[in-house]
Amino acid sequence: MKLAGARWVNVAVTLVIILSSLLILYILFIGGVNIRFGEFVPSVGKAKLTCNAVRNPCIILVILLLLKPIVARPAPLRRAAVCLKTNRRAVLLGALVTAAAAFPRFWDLGLHSLNPDALLWIERGQKTIYALREHEYMRATAHLGHPGVVPAALIGASYIYLGEGTSTLSYGILDPVTAARFPIAAIGTLACLLLYLLGRRSFGDAAAFWGAVFLALYPPHIAMSRVVHIDSTLVLFFMLTVLSYLISEERASLRWKIASAVFFGLALLTKSPAILLPFVLFGWKALVRLRDRRGETRLLEAGDLGWLGLGLGIYLTLFTKLWFDPRRLNWTDYASSVRGADRLVGALNAAAALPWLKILIVIVIIGLAWAGARRARTAFRGRMPRVAAAVLLILACLSFIQVFRQPLVNTVYLATKIRHVEEVGHTKYWMGRLVTKPPRWFYPFMLGIQSPPAVLGLMAWGGVTACAAYARRGGRWRALLLCLVAPIGFIAAMAVGNKMAVRYIAPAFPFLCLLAGAGLVAAADAAAHLFTPTRRAHARIAAQAAVGFIVAASCIVPLVRVFPYPDIYCNILAGGPAGASRMVSFGVGVGSKEAAAYLKGLAKSDDSIFATTIHGEFRYHWLHDTPRVSTRVLVNRTKPPHVDWVVFPLADTFKRQDESLRALDGKCPRVWAMTLCSVNFVEIYRVEDPPQTTGRVYEAEGLESDTGSQVVDNNAGESVAVRGLGRGAVLYGPWERYAPGAWRAVFRVKERGAGNAATRLSVTGISKQEVFGSGEAPAGDSPPSDDYRDVPVDFTLAAPRRIQFCVDSLGPGERWVDRVTVERR
Repeated sequence: MKLAGARWVNVAVTLVIILSSLLILYILFIGGVNIRFGEFVPSVGKAKLTCNAVRNPCIILVILLLLKPIVARPAPLRRAAVCLKTNRRAVLLGALVTAAAAFPRFWDLGLHSLNPDALLWIERGQKTIYALREHEYMRATAHLGHPGVVPAALIGASYIYLGEGTSTLSYGILDPVTAARFPIAAIGTLACLLLYLLGRRSFGDAAAFWGAVFLALYPPHIAMSRVVHIDSTLVLFFMLTVLSYLISEERASLRWKIASAVFFGLALLTKSPAILLPFVLFGWKALVRLRDRRGETRLLEAGDLGWLGLGLGIYLTLFTKLWFDPRRLNWTDYASSVRGADRLVGALNAAAALPWLKILIVIVIIGLAWAGARRARTAFRGRMPRVAAAVLLILACLSFIQVFRQPLVNTVYLATKIRHVEEVGHTKYWMGRLVTKPPRWFYPFMLGIQSPPAVLGLMAWGGVTACAAYARRGGRWRALLLCLVAPIGFIAAMAVGNKMAVRYIAPAFPFLCLLAGAGLVAAADAAAHLFTPTRRAHARIAAQAAVGFIVAASCIVPLVRVFPYPDIYCNILAGGPAGASRMVSFGVGVGSKEAAAYLKGLAKSDDSIFATTIHGEFRYHWLHDTPRVSTRVLVNRTKPPHVDWVVFPLADTFKRQDESLRALDGKCPRVWAMTLCSVNFVEIYRVEDPPQTTGRVYEAEGLESDTGSQVVDNNAGESVAVRGLGRGAVLYGPWERYAPGAWRAVFRVKERGAGNAATRLSVTGISKQEVFGSGEAPAGDSPPSDDYRDVPVDFTLAAPRRIQFCVDSLGPGERWVDRVTVERR
């Protein structure tokens, strides 16, 4: 261990770090601003650069930076042992927090249903990992837009390497669903632990511990930690950014500010609302400056400029999608929805065109390093004049544009598209009606009904405590103020948009729980002082333990009742889930797995057609869970009343569907329901679809087609026909049930340029392999008059059966279909 702490080792590592940094800067500078990840690009000189040229020095630099803190101190293992010995209480309380957080997040993790978003992120994660393995860095993020880079990589890696049967690379440790959810559950658990470890010095050991316990038992956060999505990851990095920044301000620590900037970059790489972080921190510093009598806090410092630049630099560098022409990716129709976007892009391109800015990049980096080393506030007020600081700020901004011109331009385009999408909003059930735009008090209302009442009361108490500390400049007033500003600012910003889901304000949860922890400490102190004015230290500990135990129990009891579906939790103030379901929709994916299993038991009949409004997760469980079903089963291929069963989740009732579903209201018996807490989260209705006893006419444009498209044809019955090109299914459907007997289907078709290729006409069951009757249209072109031919196909049904009328092209040319007429023989 003496060798690790030797001065010459530390000096050598430092020199290698400096050389690696200079090498990376040199590669970037000679490569110019048009670096393309994974492609050769002509540089200023003779060199040609790719991402592979930068990758190895970057990896070396990261390893050395991790190694530096170890070799800079003598006997690192002994120091770690001493640290653990002197912080036994922190270790014990951290273990309790980890256990409280891990149990509800990991227990039966693969049990409940997958939702469409989870299936989407599993697919995105796999694409990201496979692209990274092949060193195709553009393709690694080309399919992402939130951006969701960090969660996609974690989800994909866990699913591919840990999921049983998910890939040839898998170790087969976990079932696929658990493997996909594992990193999200781990992130949720880690957030609770780090909330305690980072908050204990700023908020006090007791407040941080109870805040972490409340977050560990907070139902909305548990729900987010048990699904495959990106919000749990955003909670972690948002919280780490804010708390690290608070520590850096309290200790005047450059290392903690750098850590905060790194977390800020990772938050941006997780979800775009992380861009609110600079505004939240600036608002906090403004309020601190307003209340600080000695004027020690400054709104703008060189360290803050470096913090912002480092965070944005990480985002723009690792989100490789931004380094390419967006028209080569999956961005379309975005350029005209925000005014001034083209002018802003023009300004960025003009600033980046100045050749002398490459030299200024080096100057700015040296200046920022020097200012950070001297501590930002000292440099600004003493050794560095304000004019020089302003010039440094301008040069830094221009240099940033010079290096990241293409990512900045594409970020403008991406922000333009996001703005366009946000205007659409979400269609949600709210207070008995459908809305696309929530009221401004939607998020406070949802926090009120989905937070445990005891925790909600402690949040209010903690808010009052924070306001009183700010007014009196009491102990820990800056930290408590940050716990007020962060959630209020973030919730207010999200309330301006049109999104309606509690998970969109998830970054506010840790700070609200910290407020609840501070409220518990204040309440326990008041109780201890009221009952035992003397020996307050022991009384405070006993009061905190008693109040904390009561509040924790009030959280655990209802969680046990709704496990493993914590997203259906609503407190007794709203009448529980049964009362809240009359006001809002929640628990959308609950019960789809059970509904699929129930319907599989009914799918033994020859003909089965289901109509469902939860297509994504329902189809996943239908295809992947045993037992398997016959091929004569369809999901979401017809509309009522021509179905056998209709599946409705809680979020979609009869009153919210189209006319064909509303016509069934009150007429169909309910045969099954997934009931939790007196709420039917999924209902299945049996539809009595009587068979057709008389003939009818089907226009071609009303049936299904794979290779065909609707065209105007004056010779067709409704002046519209379906034209199919080449081989394939020109027409099929509608899978209606017909009564037994002798029938005839008359296909009205014509051909152009088909030559000797035939057109097969058939009447089949749900499976095309079950043919009841077939024929062929004569090969060759249609008569000169361009008339349609009526081709009859006779078929006989021995029992009521669902049938479809198929037109299949067996060769090149065009097939036109006008209608299919069905009649008794």
